Amino acid sequence: MGLLTSARRRGRRHDAELAQGMDLLKQGRTEEAEQLLGALARDRAARHRRVDPRTIEARKAHGQALLALDRPDDAAAVFTLLVAECRQAHGDNAFQVGAAALRLSEAQLVGGRHAEAEALARGTVADFTGREYSDGVHVRLRYVGRQVIGQAIEAAGRHAESLAWFEAMAPAAARDLGEEHVSALGARFSALGQLYMLGRSEEALAAAGSLVAATARMDDEWRAAAAASQVLALIGAGRPADAEAAVRAEIASRESLLGADHPALQTFAVHLTHALSELGRHDDALAVVSSMPVVVPEIRPAWALVRAEALHAAGHPDAPAAAREAVERCSARCAPTHYATLTARTLLAAVSGTPAERTALAALWEGHFGPAHPGTVRARRNAAA
Repeated sequence: MGLLTSARRRGRRHDAELAQGMDLLKQGRTEEAEQLLGALARDRAARHRRVDPRTIEARKAHGQALLALDRPDDAAAVFTLLVAECRQAHGDNAFQVGAAALRLSEAQLVGGRHAEAEALARGTVADFTGREYSDGVHVRLRYVGRQVIGQAIEAAGRHAESLAWFEAMAPAAARDLGEEHVSALGARFSALGQLYMLGRSEEALAAAGSLVAATARMDDEWRAAAAASQVLALIGAGRPADAEAAVRAEIASRESLLGADHPALQTFAVHLTHALSELGRHDDALAVVSSMPVVVPEIRPAWALVRAEALHAAGHPDAPAAAREAVERCSARCAPTHYATLTARTLLAAVSGTPAERTALAALWEGHFGPAHPGTVRARRNAAA
């Protein structure tokens, strides 16, 4: 009886510490969360020879904390352990194995290992295509995998292919899971992003309007994502003044509720910096980007890019270092010919590159995005300067 009571107490203590770690993550206290969750996962694994659900949950949460700290290689190592533990606990054919494998593929994707991420996600989707579970989890799992595949295709710089992938996925996910399911909406947002990067600005703007309408009665996270996409589409369509007005309204309506360090508000701040730079108000753009708090990992490449652009346009002496940082951050996640990486490389060449480098970049833009793409036009202008 005493041993059973002690085990139950340890279980309750574990559950309380796991909940505490997840709360720390939600509060943005990621280093504290990682330390607590990492210790919890290691302790649980050391105490129990057999993998149990609590070990798996702790491992999963620890990997999530590492991703929040922008440590994707460490997260991938943790998720590799998670895959093995799920196999041990549930068997090779269990959906938990597939879910763990997709977490690993997402970590690989964030770490710039997009070929590995695509291969793992494709393999996982194929493995679960012929399996069915009573609660339909196999369907949801396959769409999570398809989202990772599309994102990996994009990260490799294959934007047109990624667009086609997401345009096919969105209606299929809506049919199988519902129009408001995360997979259906996620595919639509991803397709919009490809349209923007491909320079198809009017189509991107129409897609953003459709998403604003689709998310109007959903929770604020979805409404904020739709509003941010619309702001970006307005900038792409050559309407930075409209974008500024829209993004300032969004920030004003959310700042007191969410706090300035919330990812949604940081996204809006990056878009505001971009809009102000397009309007030629470089000092205002620098003021916005410089006032941002510690930037969350998923925003850092975009933040580094708009900051470097604002510094360069303002003639600031920190522009070369900022442009190099933008290239490093974009290159860490995406291929050399990805839209963001090419944009950063073009900026660096404009700041401190040679005529040969600027000419080569213009050729890359034209080869991957076409002669009329705004990036190609900008790169040619740089090469002729």
